[in-house]
Amino acid sequence: MHIEFGRGLDHILFGMTESEIVAVLGTPNKTVITESGNRDLCYYGQKLILKIEPTNGGRLGWVSIRNRQARLAYLDPWTTERSVLLEHLAQELAEPYAVEDYGELESISFERSWVELQYELGELAAINFGVRYGYNDEPHWPPPAA
Repeated sequence: MHIEFGRGLDHILFGMTESEIVAVLGTPNKTVITESGNRDLCYYGQKLILKIEPTNGGRLGWVSIRNRQARLAYLDPWTTERSVLLEHLAQELAEPYAVEDYGELESISFERSWVELQYELGELAAINFGVRYGYNDEPHWPPPAA
């Protein structure tokens, strides 16, 4: 699996509808309706949650991945030392990060880029990222793959 911030994951792109995702990945193992009305498509085998957001016209707007086979370009984020990964992402995303400490869970966010890393007990547990937004709060949907 290849993570591309602002675009998506492999053939799953931000802006896809639920039916388009199901056509690519099949039926999710579980669908969770959140308090905000999002439809979280949970794929157990891929260790993946895809959030379909009604505020974005029922399109994919957020990905949460826990699959240790996922890669960032040529970097394995799961085995890369935390300080090295954060320095790399700060340079790649051209922004500083913020750390929120929740005890055993730490959330590290690159807010402008809509990227969040979650560390549990000092180990990377999830990479979360979303569609990017413009100045008028409109999502920047990536162009479809060629």
